[in-house]
Order: sequence, then structure tokens, then C-alpha cells
Amino acid sequence: MNTADALPSQAVRPAPVGSLLREWRAARRFSQLDLALEAGISARHLSCIETGRARPSREMVMRLADVLEMPLRERNSLLLAAGFAPQYSEISLDTPEMARVRHAIDLMLSQQEPYPAFLLNRHWDLLMVNRAAQRINRFVMRGRSSAHQNMLRQFFDPQDLRAAIANWEEVAGSLIHHLHSEVAAAPTNATARALLDEMLSYPGVPARWRTRELEMPPRRSWQPCCAGISSNCASSPASPLSARRAT
Repeated sequence: MNTADALPSQAVRPAPVGSLLREWRAARRFSQLDLALEAGISARHLSCIETGRARPSREMVMRLADVLEMPLRERNSLLLAAGFAPQYSEISLDTPEMARVRHAIDLMLSQQEPYPAFLLNRHWDLLMVNRAAQRINRFVMRGRSSAHQNMLRQFFDPQDLRAAIANWEEVAGSLIHHLHSEVAAAPTNATARALLDEMLSYPGVPARWRTRELEMPPRRSWQPCCAGISSNCASSPASPLSARRAT
């Protein structure tokens, strides 16, 4: 017996892969027709995939991911949602296999001395820092250690590094812009969304930051409130605060 024929009034539930495709299509501002044309399929077939009436092949999933320019991690999520095994492997930096990579990064950070440098992951967690970064952090924090191992929390927590930054609103506004862009670029990234909501919940954050600004604000150097440090010690060409982002 054909269940669909027997129960014509029962709506077909959207498949997880269809829901993800719709989110990514909306984020990339594609209509169904736009995405279908770019992927070389019919709009009807794409509609059936999004509503769960058709199950895409692995090749089709990868083709749509290419058109949507999805990051590799998000492509794995799309493959899983479609019932396929992930294609791209991910290895943590602290595993034995990454020992040489860690050593190379450590050399890169050390070569930035006497300027501060650090390694961040995609969620702004501090993974590695050089000695200069530790010295400056202790100096501007007046000997105290930061309560957070996340760069954004350090900049937004009034009890942390934020209190030592004279032009905090300028710098924080630029960081919020980056966060908004990351959320828009990867709509299924729940961690980035939660991080944005957390930063917006801190006291003193302007209400206007809740809305994403499409225009990129000017790059800002953070200006410590402590005497004895150049106001542009963070990111001027002569004395850069180097940051590496690990994907």
C-alpha cells in the first residue's frame, strides 16, 4: 500500500538535509531557481529535496555545497543530514599527530617577540600565546590573570581586559561586526550564534549592535588605559598584535 496515497492529508515532514539547505540558501540569498540553475538541476528537483520528497545523492549534496560555498565542517554536517558519512577529517591540535604543527606554530609565535602574538580557534578561544602576550596581559590587568580563555569574553567582560581599554566601544564594535559576519556566513553554527548572544548580553553593549551592519567598520587599535604602553601597541604596522585563527 502506498502510504502517501493512503494519507493524502498528512504533510510530508521536511528532511534534515532540506532544512539545512534552506538555511544556507537563505544565508547566501539564493532563490530556489538561482540555486538550481547554478547547480545544474531543475527547480522542481531542488524543491523536492528541500521538502523531503526526494533524497539527494552524495554527488548532489557536494554539488549544492560547492555552489553555496559551505565551509568543510559544514559540508560534513550536510552529508550527515543526508545520510552519508563525512568526507573531511578533523584533527585536534593537541593530538600526537599534530605535534610538528604545534611546534611550527610555537616557533611562529616566538618569532613575534617582543610583540604579543596568539593562536585562536574559530570560536575565539586562546589556544597558544607567546610570552610577550602574557606579559602585556598581566601589565594591563595590574598583575591579575584573565578570568577567561576566550578573547571575546576578555574584551567584553567588565571585570576582565575590557576595563583596561580606553577605546573599548570602537574595538568591541569591530569584534561584534566580525561575529555577525561569522553567523551570517555559517547559519548552522550554533556556537557562533550563542557566542554572539552572550557578547550582546554584557552590560554597556549598545542596542544598535544587535543588528548586523553590512559595511565593514574601520579597523581599530585597542588603546590601553595604562601609562607606559603605546596607544597603538595592538595593531599598528610598527608594533602589531599578531593573531592566528585556526579553522
